[in-house]
Amino acid sequence: MNISLQDYLAIVASILGPILTLTGFMWHHFNKSMGELKVDIKADIKDVRFDIKRVEEKLGADIKRVEEKIDAVRDRVSRIEGQLVPAKVISFEETRPKPATRPIHSKAVQAH
Repeated sequence: MNISLQDYLAIVASILGPILTLTGFMWHHFNKSMGELKVDIKADIKDVRFDIKRVEEKLGADIKRVEEKIDAVRDRVSRIEGQLVPAKVISFEETRPKPATRPIHSKAVQAH
């Protein structure tokens, strides 16, 4: 059986035709999707930068508010410390010496 050139080209075209068509559609879809993706990424980056600036501003305001509260507490503590009167330090040891002998109050013991 002899295959002519025309038969050979028909076989190759029937195999390569659908493959090349599918490859073309995939190529077109990929390029279209990537183009949209690049635009979306740029928009997201701008939104993220805006969000970061907004968060930094909010944190800056919160930190400033906390610092003001800490300063107010320090002022109160220093005023209270200024009002304190130095007190005499009392040791926990007994200050009165114990008598060497105990006085006996019982009459029966005193009679002996």
